Amino acid sequence: MTINTEKAFDMLPYAVEIIEKVDMRGYILRNKGVLNTKDKDDADKILKDKGFDFAMHILKNTGKIKSEVFEILAIVHDKPADEIKAQPFSETILQLKVLLQDKELIGFFKSAM
Repeated sequence: MTINTEKAFDMLPYAVEIIEKVDMRGYILRNKGVLNTKDKDDADKILKDKGFDFAMHILKNTGKIKSEVFEILAIVHDKPADEIKAQPFSETILQLKVLLQDKELIGFFKSAM
């Protein structure tokens, strides 16, 4: 089964709900041995270093940004946004990964902010 990007984006907020309900944050910290210490700052630092909280925030809000992501990828790949929506999600994730690893582009957006 191939899930298109539009459907995958629609599913992401539900996936975050599952991650929160099964306490993935706690699971990660337990595996790092942090919950055995009484220092919450250590726990927060580990997750912040891993970008966990930021990633969860982005995933939870994908419904608000999916059309913008489609449009950005459409511009980058010279395709209509509808093609991006319909392509396999794995292809979209790969495109996003490549885009987010472009230091020049990320530098441009950081300077703009």
